[in-house]
Amino acid sequence: MKFSKYIYFLTSFISVFWLCWMYSKNELPADTADGLMHFYISQASWHNPSLFLDHWGKPLFILLSSPFAQFGFNGMFFFNLLVFTSICITAFKIFVKLNVNLLLASIFPIAMILIEDFSITIFGGLTEPLFNLFLLISFYFLLEKKWVYFALAVSLLPYLRSEGQLVFILALFYLVYFKEFKTLAFLVIFPIVYGLAGILVYSDFWWYFTKSAYSYSNNIYGTGEWSHYFTCYKSYLGNVGLYFFIVSICVIIFLILKRNWKKLQFLQLFYAYGIFLGIVLFHSYLWANGKYGSLGLTRIATQGMPVFFIMAIYYSELVFQKMNLRLKHSIFLLISFLCLFSRFNSKKTFPLKAQLFEKQILNAGKYLKENLNNFKKIHYHHPLIPYKMGLNPLINKNKLQIYYGQNIEHDFNNRIKKGDLLIWDSKFGPVEAGMPLEKISNLKQLTLIQAFTYFKDTNKNNGVFIYQFTTTTKENLKE
Repeated sequence: MKFSKYIYFLTSFISVFWLCWMYSKNELPADTADGLMHFYISQASWHNPSLFLDHWGKPLFILLSSPFAQFGFNGMFFFNLLVFTSICITAFKIFVKLNVNLLLASIFPIAMILIEDFSITIFGGLTEPLFNLFLLISFYFLLEKKWVYFALAVSLLPYLRSEGQLVFILALFYLVYFKEFKTLAFLVIFPIVYGLAGILVYSDFWWYFTKSAYSYSNNIYGTGEWSHYFTCYKSYLGNVGLYFFIVSICVIIFLILKRNWKKLQFLQLFYAYGIFLGIVLFHSYLWANGKYGSLGLTRIATQGMPVFFIMAIYYSELVFQKMNLRLKHSIFLLISFLCLFSRFNSKKTFPLKAQLFEKQILNAGKYLKENLNNFKKIHYHHPLIPYKMGLNPLINKNKLQIYYGQNIEHDFNNRIKKGDLLIWDSKFGPVEAGMPLEKISNLKQLTLIQAFTYFKDTNKNNGVFIYQFTTTTKENLKE
């Protein structure tokens, strides 16, 4: 037992060290869009307290990460590193509670970081790790049947990720099933607290619903296949996770046939597998139908994955415990090899290198930083622009403004003044900002002063174009 315990904490330490090492070698943040925006919101919340209730930024994530964000993006990574360490510790307590052999459980920390989307959420300062931590905490209290703490943990989940609403509904059924009617009051404590806070900020107790950052009619990213999340399982589950899942399904079927309800742990099974698979199916529906602003991001499916993985290991351990010690060690080494093989055989590699587009964004940001005093306000789309400039658009509003204008002609002399810059990039410009390059390049009020381009497709410019608003047209400067 002691030896296995030491192995578990050794693999946890190795995983933390690997994350720190790779982060130090990354050329840019792992998520140059959502991750940076979460950082900007958390950092700016100390300047504008109303941001603590920013729906898109996730209120509880903002509250807990904001002290770390004051130290820059490195602080955000350190925050998520602490979250990951807490995930490993909580998982250890769950494994002990489930009587799982800690030698097999030692696979968990390494398997987590070798799942690319999971590592990216940590590197990128995203909200998924913190959601998973609170989900694991709620699962631990479910195992302990400490219903008050279970209810309190679940009541916070919707303020970490919108998918927490699914867990909230599921927890409601659990409390009713166990006739914990008095405990239901604890399930709504934090929704009431945040509702009252919403009255102060928005004059709206129901702001969580009325101020939702998403719209079910928002389909600007298009649609995809229903099978998308299932065919991309390697990104958020990995081959090792799939192996454990297959073994667990076989064991679950065997236990049901044998009517061994004690080892089946149906309530825990339904909680862990139901949440993870429910999130995958829900986002499959959204992506297939172009709902809720879905982009088909596979990292979304890491929500609930750790608790799902823990239960998969639990069921696999029922087979593992029948083996002799030598065979157990052999299986442990085999799974460790499969984990490493999955990393080296991956389509992505760490550390993260800037691709052609990111390099042009970084070049544009460097140019803007060096010439900042020569321009007035800068209207931009891509979050990596202010990151390279060392500015926060939610704090430095006198210089930076996120621009998602659908009617740029109307905004001239209104939002966009003479001498202002408009930074168009080929990622956000034509989609989220709704401004094709052909449209703005033909506007007489705009003069191209610099371009950082590369050619991805024949006769199609990709990169960053810097325009200045003028009242008279000028000869465009060449790159």
